[in-house]
Amino acid sequence: MQRLHTKDLTGHLLEGPDGSRWEHLSIPMEAPAHKVYIFPISKKEHARDEGELLNPAREGPAELEEHKARLGTYGYASQFQQMPLPAGGGVFKLHWFKLWPKLDSEGREHHAELPQFDQIVQSWDTAIKDKETNSYTVCTTWASATLVTSCWMFGASTSSSRDDTRHERSRRTMASACNSD
Repeated sequence: MQRLHTKDLTGHLLEGPDGSRWEHLSIPMEAPAHKVYIFPISKKEHARDEGELLNPAREGPAELEEHKARLGTYGYASQFQQMPLPAGGGVFKLHWFKLWPKLDSEGREHHAELPQFDQIVQSWDTAIKDKETNSYTVCTTWASATLVTSCWMFGASTSSSRDDTRHERSRRTMASACNSD
C-alpha cells in the first residue's frame, strides 16, 4: 500500500492496539541502505544495495527526478519511499540547525558568533500549575536572517526538522531557541 501520511491506513493499523499482528513489508523505490527483504508468505529473499532502484526499467533516474521535482521532498518520501516523513525532515532540514554553544568531543563549550537577524519573535507557553508532574514553562525564540545558510538552536533540547522547497528558494532561515527550565 502506498504511504501518504503517518496516520494513513498503514500507520493506523501498525500503531493500533493490534499492530503487532501485522507483518509490515516496506520496499522503497530507492534503497536507503543494503537490506535483505523476506516476503512473509513465500519466504523468498531479495537483497538490495544502497541506492538501487526498485524497477529501473520502468522508472529510472530521470523519471524519479521528475517525480521529486513535481511532488517535493515530502510527497516523494511518502509515495515512493514509503516513508511519510523524509529522513532529513519535511518542513525544516535537520542540517539547518546547529547547537549553540557548540560542544567539542569532550563536552566543553565553544561559542560561535551568531548572524545579524532581521526579525526576532518569541512565543511563551507558561506553566499555570506548579506541581512536579505539570508542564514546564517554555519559551521559543524564532529569528529570521536573509542569506544565512544555517540556523541556530539554543538550549539543551534538540528537535527534528523538516524541509520546505519554497523556504530553500527564498534562502531565508529560521533559528529556534528553546528553554525548558
